Amino acid sequence: MAGLRRTTCWSSGSASAVPLLTALRYLQCRERLRLVHKTSIGCDLYKFSSISSARNPSQEDNGGDKIAFKTMLSTDTCPVAPFDNSSTYSYQNGDRFVYSITTTYSEDSNNDNIISFNYTTLQCPIGSKIFARESLWVCLSVQYFTNELPYQYCANHSRASVLCKNSGGTLTGPANTAEYNYFKNVSVSTSEIAPYSSSVVCIWLDGNSINVTREFVMEDSTHNGDTAYPFSSPNPNSDAPGSCLYFSSFPNPVVDDYLFNSITSARIPNPPYREEKIAFKTTLSTDTCHVNPFVELSGYAYQDSNLVIYKTTITYSVDSNTDKITTFQYEKLECPVESKAFQRGKITVCLSVRFFTNESPYPYCGNHSRASELCKRNGGTLTGPLNIGELEYFKQEILPGISPFDNGTARVWLDGNSINVGREFVMEDSTHEGDKNYPYGFDDPDSVNPGYCLYLYYFPEPFIVDDDKYSTGHKECDNWFLDDNFLKS
Repeated sequence: MAGLRRTTCWSSGSASAVPLLTALRYLQCRERLRLVHKTSIGCDLYKFSSISSARNPSQEDNGGDKIAFKTMLSTDTCPVAPFDNSSTYSYQNGDRFVYSITTTYSEDSNNDNIISFNYTTLQCPIGSKIFARESLWVCLSVQYFTNELPYQYCANHSRASVLCKNSGGTLTGPANTAEYNYFKNVSVSTSEIAPYSSSVVCIWLDGNSINVTREFVMEDSTHNGDTAYPFSSPNPNSDAPGSCLYFSSFPNPVVDDYLFNSITSARIPNPPYREEKIAFKTTLSTDTCHVNPFVELSGYAYQDSNLVIYKTTITYSVDSNTDKITTFQYEKLECPVESKAFQRGKITVCLSVRFFTNESPYPYCGNHSRASELCKRNGGTLTGPLNIGELEYFKQEILPGISPFDNGTARVWLDGNSINVGREFVMEDSTHEGDKNYPYGFDDPDSVNPGYCLYLYYFPEPFIVDDDKYSTGHKECDNWFLDDNFLKS
């Protein structure tokens, strides 16, 4: 239907059917009106399905008779010869009904033009609403799981698909803003059916990353995939295939594919119902699952882009009925913009590069003490690379364009100051295991006396040296490109 225009065309002709009362005003039946027959004494009105054909004689004088009918054409004006093809006109009546009339044109043995009308009615089930998707009409509704044990009003994506198929349809999703608003408004009524607040409700949508992460296979081809899905930033963010799409965060729902923070506990009854099992991600100290996984604390951390890490802590217990209880606690760590989240054992840290400002007398430069102060002002501390991944991140952040110097001459302060004893470095940050993983240059560290500090040098493939004493009052900038600092918060 997209791009077509509703047009009323007049033509000479005659109609043979019982008309509506000619006194009936047009506004009273404009949608149900199918055809108007103008005669020498007035107009006859024919409603939906009341007339099957109309004839336009080629030879006879009709005394000025004309007929008019509604149809869909590709232009704003009636064609000179409207009897060359067929067309369909549809109109919606309320939320559940669409009436369609297909008009076809032919010519009989007397060369008379015959207009034939074929009628169809689409009726959507109660509790649904009809929407147009290009040339198709679809019935949309939200179906609810029943109050069955052990998970009342809840089920997985596969059961959602089966539920829709059992109702004669398929899982779908919003194809446009109008459909999104319908789902948004209807889903709020969940709280009237299930004992849950609408703010915690999740509604399954069409979309399953069966084979490839974040590439979703759709059951319904009529809603253009996830084109109109209002994803929350930075979703989709699943880290493996098998994640499905759903609405959450009502009353203004967004689409997500990672069900973080959606369950607080799971119970395995003793004896279990129907041999039920649960599976979840966790980090263990061995490569195989424990025979009895309910004996130790464990957890799972998932990193979403550079800024956010989701952490799940899992604890196990046994209640008075000897049922096994798995409890989930959630934590979301979001790093500041222009930083990146890294995991250091059980600790999550945000790493970033901080730059000295263009201040006199030494633009873009500062000593080790100033570097430490700069990091503390930003809520962190000086740090250094714990592993290759962190070192690579530091290297990438030292880019030209911030100062007028070439990055090949950049010197970058790190955590480490031999305050009391030469080559024995005191650290501000205890999470990077001292200088154990520092990529020292040849013969470094080589300072003999205390008061030397560590820094990265010789970018783009830097190593660590300690042969300049800038932490004990020496203020010479020495033409550095950047005297940068690593921030750990």
